[in-house]
Amino acid sequence: MNRLLILLGCLLFCLPAFAQIPGGNGLAIGSMPITGGPPVVGDCLTVGTGNKLGQVVCSSGSVTTFSAGTTGFTPSSPTAGAVVLAGNLNLTSVATQATNTIVGNATSGTASPTALAIGSCSSASSALIWTTNTGFGCNTSITANAVAIGGITGLGTGVATFLATPSATNLNSALTGGTLAYLGSAQIFTAVQTINLNAASLPAGPVGTALQVGQANAGVNYFVQDAFGSLNALYSRRANGTNASKTALLTNDIILDIIANGYGATAYSAASAVVVFQATENWSDTAQGSQVLMQVTPNGTATRATVASFTGSTFSLPGSIQLNVAAMTQTAAAQSGTVCYNSGTGAVTYDGSLGCLTSLEETKEIHGPILGALDTVAALRTFWFSPINRPKGSDLNEQPGFGAHQVESVDRRLVGYGENGELRGVRYMEMTAVLTAAIQELKIEVDILKARR
Repeated sequence: MNRLLILLGCLLFCLPAFAQIPGGNGLAIGSMPITGGPPVVGDCLTVGTGNKLGQVVCSSGSVTTFSAGTTGFTPSSPTAGAVVLAGNLNLTSVATQATNTIVGNATSGTASPTALAIGSCSSASSALIWTTNTGFGCNTSITANAVAIGGITGLGTGVATFLATPSATNLNSALTGGTLAYLGSAQIFTAVQTINLNAASLPAGPVGTALQVGQANAGVNYFVQDAFGSLNALYSRRANGTNASKTALLTNDIILDIIANGYGATAYSAASAVVVFQATENWSDTAQGSQVLMQVTPNGTATRATVASFTGSTFSLPGSIQLNVAAMTQTAAAQSGTVCYNSGTGAVTYDGSLGCLTSLEETKEIHGPILGALDTVAALRTFWFSPINRPKGSDLNEQPGFGAHQVESVDRRLVGYGENGELRGVRYMEMTAVLTAAIQELKIEVDILKARR
């Protein structure tokens, strides 16, 4: 094919004087005489001396006789196209062709070249294509959406769309399954990143959000870590100052918040439940005190309160928090030791010997002896009862006791009250002192009666 094109170029540009002899049976080169004679295969027509064109046209052997003259030559047995070139290209093949064509062979085998038409294919969405054994054609569907997943290694459908219009949505569509699995090397993101598996856009995150992950409706949104042969870790660290110039933490600096909140009637609430990891002193390389606070929001309010704290070796229940021990093992059998609460410090301790050592005079401000104890005891109403509304496993057998309201009506000092003044129950332990005083008063009366005999 390359030789054919070179030869065509030579005919078109090197022999501009060639013309068809009237009748279509020969060639003329201007009015110059041509050396002629009976040619054989391989002989060539030559231009007369002085023209310096050399041998330009060769005979294939089908022309047997030339008649030389002043204006040209003709074969003795005229046949249109009898003079041919190497490669079986006859003269009619290099004649003027239709517009928008190219000479070539689009067949499945060896054949003489023909004019191959090339249609218009110049729009932004078009590209010239070649189909084997057919020829030239035009693909008019070259668009951004036509880039298939297999078209670009490692990227998914819609890549060209993302390249044309970069956005988080188009990136999510371009990556198969909406994941970053095809990013084969470490990536550095300099803007907020969102992974959204929901059909709708996610609500804006709080100020400072760097990564937001949304799940489809009714889908559980798991954050999964897999480790094999070692542990998983949620690692958080804080420094004051800047990344370039870090400084130590100070007392009460929050290192990490684990926050949970939900949607109210019209909007998301502030943090409703929080686990706070906090510094408890100014940090150095050798002093790094910390604590963990647990904060929740009581029913009927929207204000969060600390319900427990872990500081060093101390577990604290601040405020009017109650410790629910309903699920603890219960028994009516005698036990050794006592769990004690110090109302002054709030400490809960264990005493294995003398009942929390509350009998020490050093721990009391004594106001005087108990008087009228016998009348007080005589006014109390005792009864037998069976407990109700007790946790499963409680002792529900018949028991002796007092009624707190009745005891309160006799002497308010014999009952206990809550932080807000609500009646809580009888002070059974302290009642022994009143009973002792009553017995002592009774003994005095007995001694007097004995003395009168």
